[in-house]
Amino acid sequence: MKRVPFGFYCLLLLLTAVVLAPVCPAFQQIPGRDAGVFMYVGSQVLDGQVPYRDLWDHKQPLIFLVNAIGLGLSGGSLWGVWAMEFASLFAAAVLAFRALRKAFGAGAAAVGLSGAMVTLGVVLHGGNYTEEFALPFQFGALALLVDAEQNQRYGWRSVALGMCAAAAFLFKQSLIGITAGIGLYLLIRALLGQRSYFLHLAGMLGGALLAVGAVVAYFALNGALLDYWQLAFGYNQAYSNLGLLERLKAILDELEYMSTLPGLALGLAAWVAGVIVILRRFAGDILGFLGRRWIAPAALVLGALLVALAFSSDYLLGSAQGGFGLTQIAALLLGLAFLGLGVLVWRGTLPQRVYLAEFPAHRLQGAGLALLAVAVMAYPIELVLIGLSARNYVYYYITLTPVVSLLLTWLAFSLLRFHDERYPQVGLAVAAAMLVTIALSPAIALPSQLRPGIDQQIADAVQYVEAHTGQEDTVLVWGAEAMVNFLSGRQAPSRYSYLYPLYMPSYSTPQRVGKLADDIATHRPVLILDTRDADTPFLEEAPAGQCDTSAEGRPEGMQAIFQYVCEHYELVDHVGAGAWRVYRWKEGGGQ
Repeated sequence: MKRVPFGFYCLLLLLTAVVLAPVCPAFQQIPGRDAGVFMYVGSQVLDGQVPYRDLWDHKQPLIFLVNAIGLGLSGGSLWGVWAMEFASLFAAAVLAFRALRKAFGAGAAAVGLSGAMVTLGVVLHGGNYTEEFALPFQFGALALLVDAEQNQRYGWRSVALGMCAAAAFLFKQSLIGITAGIGLYLLIRALLGQRSYFLHLAGMLGGALLAVGAVVAYFALNGALLDYWQLAFGYNQAYSNLGLLERLKAILDELEYMSTLPGLALGLAAWVAGVIVILRRFAGDILGFLGRRWIAPAALVLGALLVALAFSSDYLLGSAQGGFGLTQIAALLLGLAFLGLGVLVWRGTLPQRVYLAEFPAHRLQGAGLALLAVAVMAYPIELVLIGLSARNYVYYYITLTPVVSLLLTWLAFSLLRFHDERYPQVGLAVAAAMLVTIALSPAIALPSQLRPGIDQQIADAVQYVEAHTGQEDTVLVWGAEAMVNFLSGRQAPSRYSYLYPLYMPSYSTPQRVGKLADDIATHRPVLILDTRDADTPFLEEAPAGQCDTSAEGRPEGMQAIFQYVCEHYELVDHVGAGAWRVYRWKEGGGQ
């Protein structure tokens, strides 16, 4: 295959710049709430603190490492983190184009990848997200799969593929859709008779365990392993506890939103067509495999075990509230699927043949067929994982970028060959029209995003803190605005740099609230800023000289904190348009 012209890389660089321009510090002068937490934790890591043990957050650890590197290289500047975003997305684009070009050709790859990246620009609200930094590892896994399929040699590639899978997982647990699709592809190929794929799958698993083991060892050596487990897994179990109907509604909401974005809508249409192609190609082999005698009992036993796990994981993860979290929903869905399969095979009700019409596109082989199979299996997994918390924030759809890239590229590949010798330009015209349709709306919206903007409330609070405290003073921001601590350079007095976990009924306990109370008393903040966040209610404003210590509707243990604040602090000011209340340590207020 010919080398990629240098101009293609220049185009990828330009596309990366267009996607990330609206979130660069020149325009977005104060990043969002989540970014504030990541930057604050990253800055504290540079000072020697250990995530989870010294700093409370429930995200996986690599997002803190990336922010620490960006801040360290830039002397604490926002531009350093944005540079990490740029490098990450450009690397992802290069790896994606490499894989897609080898499997589908340069023209189809250019159309599909451009469409996916333009769509990414629409859902990239604010930037500095875990989903964003995982992209080079997800595309790296796909590039390794393509190389292995083309060369028919996995070897070290399977180990590297597993490490890429682990890296995506170590940014966020739910970023496993693509690598789950790759794992299923390897497993199905092995079960259908190509035994060497069991070794490839084992290599992938070994690589994943090696990478995860290194992280586990780090936290174990720093006395933070239990904290890591409780925050990154136990808390997320509580955070995603929902009923089954809520989850189904979340998926319907996803599909409704996706229908409003041409790139995601075309990706869904391509997935439906891809399912038909894959069934046509592999249905006979799959039905033949399912006819084996041991399949029915094995499926029934495995299904029963997974269902039992779904209803016992609350106990295993130490959750205080029943519900269906990340572990449970995955185990339940897989368990029910295996039980259903076992019943169908046992009763002999599976069809002997599947009748499907030929798809009128060029027949896929090799790496292209492998990527389409991965996309077909990964797509529904991604939809379920996006809706785990039922919150469906727009930036969650960043997760779909790899699978949508595959599907749009395959669609462009099919369109480019959907012609006869008499009309050779028809496919090219249709593929170009597809890309224009995807890009038109984002292109119209882009100029309005390239205007400097600032969160004035945060800016006013930072200015006030800097004017009324010293560098060594601690400042407690009551709410979820750790960006104030980061931008002002003032450390929070507690590992809880934001208070949401202590207000979550399924997670908050008197012991955890008591730890915050102890931290406040030990590392006495000079200022307490009440952000008046409805999810973290603080003291009610009272007449001069009085203080309302009522903790009605607050988590158990909060009254002791309110009493301490009333005794040792006084309301001295209001900051910004949101009138954040400022409490200051009383002179002579005691120790």
